[in-house]
Amino acid sequence: MLHIHAALEARCEQPPAWLLEDAKGLFNATVRDAWAPDGADGIVYTVDWEGKPVVRERVRWPIVEAMGTAYALYTVTGDRQYETWYQTWWDYCIKY
Repeated sequence: MLHIHAALEARCEQPPAWLLEDAKGLFNATVRDAWAPDGADGIVYTVDWEGKPVVRERVRWPIVEAMGTAYALYTVTGDRQYETWYQTWWDYCIKY
C-alpha cells in the first residue's frame, strides 16, 4: 500500500486516503495482535481474523517486514511511534 502511495505521489497524483489509513491499520493490528501476545517478545507467525495467535512460532521474515513497514510509515508520516517500533524490532533482531 505504501509503495502504491509513493508511486502515485511520484507521478504528482493524489493517492487515495485509504492507502495510508489501511497501512496504519495493518501496522496497528500487528502491534496489538502479533507482537508478544503471550508475553514473550517477537511477532507470532499467524493470527486468526479475531487477532488470536494461531501459529506462535517467531520466524524472521514477519519481523523484518514489520521493520520495513515501520520505517516506511515513519518516512511518510513523521510520526515518532513508527521510529520507536522500528528501533524496538531492530533491537529484537540483534538479540535473537
